[in-house]
Amino acid sequence: MDPLEILFSPFVAMTAHPWAVYVPVVVLGLMGWATPWGGTVVKVAAALWLAYALWETAVQIMTPEANIRVDLLVIAPILIVVSLAALAMFLRKAFARV
Repeated sequence: MDPLEILFSPFVAMTAHPWAVYVPVVVLGLMGWATPWGGTVVKVAAALWLAYALWETAVQIMTPEANIRVDLLVIAPILIVVSLAALAMFLRKAFARV
């Protein structure tokens, strides 16, 4: 399995099961707004995932037969980088208060 397959495999699963894209929205949203450690980066990540969830829902409704998704070549790396930054920031703040 090459690195690109590993990178994009969660997004392949999310295009097959569109409801799954809302899981990161809920998790990051709870991390950002329901805990004292959620900062701006976590909230931005949650907002970006929500925007992607709405986009994915629209794509599934408008073009359910779309099997080649070039848009994910741009969207996926951005979401991955922002999500990793949000997780790192969240953990740094959580462990700094211990």
